[in-house]
Amino acid sequence: MKRVLRWVCCAALCVLALSEAGWANDKKEGQTFTQKQPENYYLAGAVPEVNGKVVFRRELELPGWSQDQIFDKVKEWLVRSEQQDQDIILNRNIVREDKAKGEIYVQNQEYLVFVDRGLSLDRADFSFLQRYICSPGKCVLEVSRLKYVYDNETHMAEGWISDDYALDKNKTKVYPGVRRQRIKTVDRVDELFAGLTGSFMVLQLAQTPVQAGMTGYLPNGGMCRRADSAPYTRSPQSTRYH
Repeated sequence: MKRVLRWVCCAALCVLALSEAGWANDKKEGQTFTQKQPENYYLAGAVPEVNGKVVFRRELELPGWSQDQIFDKVKEWLVRSEQQDQDIILNRNIVREDKAKGEIYVQNQEYLVFVDRGLSLDRADFSFLQRYICSPGKCVLEVSRLKYVYDNETHMAEGWISDDYALDKNKTKVYPGVRRQRIKTVDRVDELFAGLTGSFMVLQLAQTPVQAGMTGYLPNGGMCRRADSAPYTRSPQSTRYH
């Protein structure tokens, strides 16, 4: 009887050890990072291109706002966001501004963090150009010239996270090798736009991505939207703009 109990205990310990090892491997391989949206949100069209170059473009409609008011508010937002993001920003410079034309160009260098958990830190040196285009009743944010330095290798967005490079031929899956880079880039652009939107909003959206399904009420009835879409809302079946 004792021999049987000893055998049962040994077997249970072996099973437990194997389960722990399998769980650890699953955690390492599968639970590598968090994403803010469902998987289909990051598929075809999530990384838009213009003339073969990756260019994210977001638009805010601001009825009743003058071009100068919008320009000044964007400048305020840039100062505030730099303070908020000081843990990841390496360098941020306004390289050009023209109030008469309503344009502000900002060169960014920051960490794009994939994993920061305990002793595990996985990140890329991420640089990109922000272009703010202010006009009466409207503000457009463009993010372009995305470049990454990761594992001592330099990558441009066009050859790393674009649909042609990052998605399978059916456009239904993101390749594992670039999954975290594509997803975290999309999330970061959404963060930038949500923060900009929040600076104009009466109802605070700065802590919530614009795509999260809340309708944003801007002063004088303005709406926020992606530049190639209608003002956003979200249906229960979709995470895209509508």
